[in-house]
Amino acid sequence: MTTKSYKATLSSLEAVSATRAGAKFVCPLPWLCTTTLCPAVIGGAVVYSDNGHVARSHAAKIAAVIGIDLHAAGL
Repeated sequence: MTTKSYKATLSSLEAVSATRAGAKFVCPLPWLCTTTLCPAVIGGAVVYSDNGHVARSHAAKIAAVIGIDLHAAGL
């Protein structure tokens, strides 16, 4: 299983869990991954601060996109 397919499966499970709990879920994969992989470095900048968290510097770079997606989800 590729990193991308593993993360897609995990996101699907998270979405189901959120729905069952009455919460909304916004998949972060488009913010972090290409169609084939989830790179650790984009444009010379580190994407992840550890195995489960986005680096603060990368989050700041994609904040506008995150905001648009959250707004579209009604959050």
